[in-house]
Amino acid sequence: MKKFAIFMMLGLLLAACSNEEAEPEQKEASKDTLAVKPAKLSEREETIISHLGSGFERFFTIEGKIPEGEGLKTTIYVIEDGSEPEERFSSFTGEEGEEIYKKDLFSFHLGEMEEQTSVSVGTRGVRAGGAIQLPDSLTGYSFTGIEQVFNMEKGVSYYPAYMIAGKEDMLRVPGIEDARQMPEAVKEADYAIVFQLEWTDDETYEPSGT
Repeated sequence: MKKFAIFMMLGLLLAACSNEEAEPEQKEASKDTLAVKPAKLSEREETIISHLGSGFERFFTIEGKIPEGEGLKTTIYVIEDGSEPEERFSSFTGEEGEEIYKKDLFSFHLGEMEEQTSVSVGTRGVRAGGAIQLPDSLTGYSFTGIEQVFNMEKGVSYYPAYMIAGKEDMLRVPGIEDARQMPEAVKEADYAIVFQLEWTDDETYEPSGT
């Protein structure tokens, strides 16, 4: 039985950390976009991350502003035998007033567990999760994350990282050239776990004075 855990964290253990290795000449996103960039961890951040245990992870920084009544939604989808993506867990972060990201660090982590396959998704201290079991028939695995900077726009879904698994010895693993597009090989995979990031409205938001 193959046992894995997935942790997607948007400033959970690393809430106190900015990406110390971020390039100072990074061009800022416009007021209508959020800049997302693959991150290089500092020694301090790597020490914190070591508490997650062994596995695979991808780290990103995010920079920009989100107006009141909007926020970031992070979601984990599962695809099995080329089926439609099934949402397993999601988390939403939204604050009173304008939400400001200053190279905030977030991550997608896949780590092996001994007793169960647990999945958690979180954003800035808000965390949701549960358990899933990978099929025993899977024989190969690969974990991939986008390697270039991209700008997020409101209402657009982005897929910056995924795990793909197969039942055969040969496993086709595409790179991520455009975070807005889920690769066809992922959609058609024997099994895949996909990380989605979206800037969207807060459905529970009520403007003051109403």
